[in-house]
Amino acid sequence: AVVSTQSSGSSGINAEYGVPRSAFIRARTGRWETYVPKHIGEVRCVRFSTPSKDSLLLDYVTVNPEYAGQSYFYNTKGTVLNGDPRYYGGVTSLQMCKQGNEHYYITARTSTESRSQTDKIHLRMKLIGERGSTITGILDNEGRNDFRRGEDDTFVVPGMKFVGKIRCIELYAEGSDKWKFDYVEVHCDDYRAAYTFHNNRNMWISNDSREGEDVYKLC
Repeated sequence: AVVSTQSSGSSGINAEYGVPRSAFIRARTGRWETYVPKHIGEVRCVRFSTPSKDSLLLDYVTVNPEYAGQSYFYNTKGTVLNGDPRYYGGVTSLQMCKQGNEHYYITARTSTESRSQTDKIHLRMKLIGERGSTITGILDNEGRNDFRRGEDDTFVVPGMKFVGKIRCIELYAEGSDKWKFDYVEVHCDDYRAAYTFHNNRNMWISNDSREGEDVYKLC
């Protein structure tokens, strides 16, 4: 796909520039460098655009300017980028904005029940707290087979909004499989004590309504 990107910050907006095709490889983290003459301060949003009919699904983007620390931007709705959305779905321009600076640590225990395991669930999570909500990207440890039966998986998610004491979580299944879990634990740098949410209803998670719930809220 032919893709261009533009960043906006606390001091302005930089020019639009092209992204090399080699940056977009399925299930891999692509990296590229671009010289931008204008200092835009703290990077707050990034926008990607394309005229191409090829579909592109971004999970997250990190920006690491020379003058500041790294910022994280998540495709929180799983929106597809495509130059002709009338026929192929998605949008021609996708903006992702910074949520915050908090690191969250999420641990999920997969059930021991038969066929509970999956590595294709494409799971996102919304954290709902006393100070608002924040949404992760796809929970995935690159190079690892996550969500194996009876095992724990921990995901470190930086660049999130601090939501205070966590009241509820929502799980979103976007992949082509089903998953069953025992519990999910969440904590952050500010609150080291973990909040634990048990699957007391013994629900399966799936984007296929015949197999389970594609959105599952626990409080």
